[in-house]
Amino acid sequence: MTFIKLKFQLPALLLITIFFLSCSGNEDFLLKTEKVENYYPAYLGNGHFSISTCQSGIASAESYMINFYDEAKNDIPRIAALPEWNEIIYSSVRNSLNRTDIHSDQITRYSQTINMRDASVDTKYRWKDESGNVSDIAVSSFVSGSDKNIAVIKFEVTPGFSGKISLAFPIEERKRPERYDLATAETIDFGEENQWPGFWYPGFTNVHNIKAEKTESGGLIFAGLRKPKEEEPEEESRLIYIVKILKKIPISQL
Repeated sequence: MTFIKLKFQLPALLLITIFFLSCSGNEDFLLKTEKVENYYPAYLGNGHFSISTCQSGIASAESYMINFYDEAKNDIPRIAALPEWNEIIYSSVRNSLNRTDIHSDQITRYSQTINMRDASVDTKYRWKDESGNVSDIAVSSFVSGSDKNIAVIKFEVTPGFSGKISLAFPIEERKRPERYDLATAETIDFGEENQWPGFWYPGFTNVHNIKAEKTESGGLIFAGLRKPKEEEPEEESRLIYIVKILKKIPISQL
């Protein structure tokens, strides 16, 4: 795993993003939930690039790009899932939000709103770690309509305690799929009723040539992307992940 890890001394409010999103829209375009049960993800996309929603807003949700496929031996061409670029790991003292069960009583005041007009999603909740420290979390995500190659996650945390926190921004390969010889299969097993068929899964993307560096306002991660080795393209694709800290405001000034 390659990532940028940043540490901060609190109290502070931190706003981390690669772009600022200003949303305004008619309430008729809003879908809102305050429950995490029976969650089914939606997709934000612009016809070229897409990301999936998730309950926490900071998990490594699926992401895809048009015309980026892999085709393994005896399998059919499959659109390849991009690497896990959209996870943000937030930790307070010795506890990690990402390891907290979203259904537990450590998560309260939960809400998620999808804006179908702006193709954006806003997720808010309060997290109490195992030590009793409370953090208010706000996450906004969108895929740009003006630049087809840009997707954004804005992460805002307001800690209710003094101490140290850390943020990490990993990029790593997704789990390799268990291949199904769909191109040569004479019969197809659809599996049990009400379960996702085992023969449907996204293609795989190799991650290589990763470089991470810190900057004055955050950091940069560069990653080369390829299909599996037996199907390497002549030219690789490139993923650039920009981390930028927009504000660091002492709570005493709020």
